[in-house]
Amino acid sequence: MIVTAEMRFWWRGDESGELLSWLKRLNLELSDVENREDVYFKTDDPLTGIKLRGGEKLEVKKQTGEGSFRSSTGVHWNFSIWEKTRGEEQSGAPAGRIEVRKQRWLTVLDESGRKTDLGNRAPNGCQIEVSKIHVQDKPECWTSFCLEAYGAKEKLKPILQQLVDQVGSFPLVFQRAEQASYPEWLLLISADPE
Repeated sequence: MIVTAEMRFWWRGDESGELLSWLKRLNLELSDVENREDVYFKTDDPLTGIKLRGGEKLEVKKQTGEGSFRSSTGVHWNFSIWEKTRGEEQSGAPAGRIEVRKQRWLTVLDESGRKTDLGNRAPNGCQIEVSKIHVQDKPECWTSFCLEAYGAKEKLKPILQQLVDQVGSFPLVFQRAEQASYPEWLLLISADPE
């Protein structure tokens, strides 16, 4: 089981260029783009996410808590705690598939905020991810930005807070963002008639 703390933000439309430029100015340049297709399953539960990562590996993600902190700039931030299990088994997934195509950029930092090799993660750290997303065959694009701390549960909040303080000011594009987990976002777009 993997325990993470996540701050995820969503935009309708493509904001990936602005986010990637901002991170580059902070010397947090992300990896080359990765194209991937995931299959999510409808759960009607904003606290549970089930997906086939890359169409192959089943991942179940359950929200087990929430938290918040105030950054050094005085901004109040919320995050959610998740427990993830991964496996090869594809049985037991509910009906109702949502196919998601992603263009994803990411980087990983250790708990002190130093960039590390994607293939050689420290035991405690934070992943920064920008994704450009299309759902099913809809032409509409969404953008997601996520800070995801991982490691020992007691270190998750300090890791997120340290990274947010390291970044300092977030760009104005965040004023238009909706903060929601993947399961919450999937419920939102499933209810959206567009």
